[in-house]
Amino acid sequence: MLRDESGGEYWEHWNRFKAIADSGDLVEIRGACLSACTLVMVHVQKDHLCFGEGASLQFHVSRHAETGEPDPDFTTRMMVNQYPQDIRRWILTKGGVAKMTIAQMWTLRAADLWSMGYPKCEPEAPPVPMTKKATQYRPRWETAAEAEKREREETWRKYQDAIKTW
Repeated sequence: MLRDESGGEYWEHWNRFKAIADSGDLVEIRGACLSACTLVMVHVQKDHLCFGEGASLQFHVSRHAETGEPDPDFTTRMMVNQYPQDIRRWILTKGGVAKMTIAQMWTLRAADLWSMGYPKCEPEAPPVPMTKKATQYRPRWETAAEAEKREREETWRKYQDAIKTW
């Protein structure tokens, strides 16, 4: 499951999603999948993906690995060219790589992905309710005499337990 993935280094995500695709596992995307996380779309087949309520793919121009500067001409174009055709088409309708920036994410929402034929994930199970009612904690303050008596009783009990094991 991918939930609110922030992206990161290109090759790290490339290898991660390639391994997931090779495993044949199903991938649920719940929450935002940003930047390099979108490489999941390159590797995992449409029938092995699903998008939950509130899921999205978020795209921006990539940064050059060494300089950190925007890199629309190599890495970004390479990434976009690897996406499935429907994702590439959506990016082109927004203006393509030439209009992408570092500062602004282009968000492809779950509803739009569902209309492209990507499966909708089953709703998540609601959280399990607590089985016990929480009680308000109230510390019990001891007087010095009460603490001394409790300590004597604990020492006596430990002594008695030790005698039993002999």
